[in-house]
Amino acid sequence: MADSSGMAVDAIGASFGSKTTVVGAGAGVVGWAAQIDLLGLAGVICAVLGLLINLYFQIKRDRREAAESNARIKQIESEIDHEQS
Repeated sequence: MADSSGMAVDAIGASFGSKTTVVGAGAGVVGWAAQIDLLGLAGVICAVLGLLINLYFQIKRDRREAAESNARIKQIESEIDHEQS
């Protein structure tokens, strides 16, 4: 149960990071087009922040999936060894 709630938090974090990146990039473009330096800078900061959040959760997901894969491989190898003996 704890693992599924952790996966839900990761999914929400990754979604938030992606949306923050898109909104920040959009604000950066609007700020650049309108020649409003502060809005453009805020947009770039939001886009970079969203990218970093997304990167964090993707790395976390990759590590979790690698651990699950290794556990499945060990279980299958154990079953094969048990059948052969």
